[in-house]
Amino acid sequence: MKKKELNAFLEGIFHERNIHLNLDANDWKYSERYGIDKATVIKKLKEEYEVVHYAGDSEPDSHPAVFADLTFAKDILKDLLKEKGVPFIPFEDFTEIEKYLVDKGLILK
Repeated sequence: MKKKELNAFLEGIFHERNIHLNLDANDWKYSERYGIDKATVIKKLKEEYEVVHYAGDSEPDSHPAVFADLTFAKDILKDLLKEKGVPFIPFEDFTEIEKYLVDKGLILK
């Protein structure tokens, strides 16, 4: 994806401890239910990149996790992926993901 396309994810405000994005219903990644269709985003990323990793924690994350090459899951997402038979690596905080990727030689620290 081009930088301009990625910037659409960043338009919004932080209000009452949440990020509120300004979303365009005509945008390719728009989802009426979730705001952003993360599964569509993952599929598009896979067109450009050999490997796509994904991390999530809830039901909306169960859809894109199916398309990722490597998924990190916490909270309820672990149970949802087990039910679907989708492999994942459990985590509790993002430092565990970094450690895993470094230990496997997937990223440099």
